Amino acid sequence: HFVAHYLRAQQEEYAIEGLEWSFVNYQDNQTCLDLIEGSPISICSLINEECRLNRPSSAAQLQTRIESALAGSPSLGHNKLSREPSFVVLHYAGPVQYHTAGLVEKNKDPVPPELTRLLQQSQDPLLKVLFPTDPEEKAQEEPSGQSRAPVLTVVSKFKASLEQLLQVLHCTTPHYIRCIKPNSQGQAHSFLQEEVLSQLEACGLVETIHISAAGFPI
Repeated sequence: HFVAHYLRAQQEEYAIEGLEWSFVNYQDNQTCLDLIEGSPISICSLINEECRLNRPSSAAQLQTRIESALAGSPSLGHNKLSREPSFVVLHYAGPVQYHTAGLVEKNKDPVPPELTRLLQQSQDPLLKVLFPTDPEEKAQEEPSGQSRAPVLTVVSKFKASLEQLLQVLHCTTPHYIRCIKPNSQGQAHSFLQEEVLSQLEACGLVETIHISAAGFPI
């Protein structure tokens, strides 16, 4: 959101106003976002598909599917030294290795329907908010004919929650606060220059300063 709202939009505004401006390159993580939850195929969609198929699937098979279907993504990597099935996502701040063991099972996150219905019947205001009567979930429990509603996975719920959050953010005038850790050990009076510089570069603060400074007359 910060990249789209400030780094990109601010430079587009300068261009529209006809200012003499040299475009400042910034680190855009769009390819990483597309890899994780893009359309039509992404890591999330492949994990959700395994949940919908409801078939036996090993961690190695899931790794193979992800690496095969998304081989063209520049943000997907592989740790050749890893002995466990996994894949690597090249995030903006560095590579992160994800193990595929248990991913499908955790994504299903099965909750006994009896427990859900019991909590939905509660008159407690907090429980009413946490466990609303969702028509989609009700349709999932009650099959109609030969078809069933899509499985509501953890990924699906999390993605829907993020989309709602972004809708709220787009309707606001945000102000950003960047928190920089002076060291990774949480020690007082310790300032590690290399770690701080890495964070400043990763969060786009250097580019932000260049773009902001250009908006002031000299």
